[in-house]
Amino acid sequence: ALRVSSDEGGEQLVLIAASYVTRHTGWRTRSPIFALNAGGTAFEHHHDVATVGAHDVEVTSVEGRHFVFFSNDKDERSTLQESELFEWVGGFPGGRLESRQRVSTDGAHAAEFFSSS
Repeated sequence: ALRVSSDEGGEQLVLIAASYVTRHTGWRTRSPIFALNAGGTAFEHHHDVATVGAHDVEVTSVEGRHFVFFSNDKDERSTLQESELFEWVGGFPGGRLESRQRVSTDGAHAAEFFSSS
């Protein structure tokens, strides 16, 4: 989950899910992004990002910027896939995850953000 800036001046809690495979689309799926509703009682669909057999999602924030990395595992033919880094751009509710970088991976099941001191 991420806490992103709201257009009203507060913060909005956003939940990101990795979608692995569906009966309708196969491995080329849309991973959903949810936002906590105003009552704080449930997460509601906000938007989707295209993924390919996404097996894991990791989030981190650096100096007010919010990043999300999807580990894309495989499609119908190969485990050689591009995993993808996204950044949250804009205030909530109009903000969205936008692609920033693709990284060649082979059967990626997970990733971790880290920094050294």
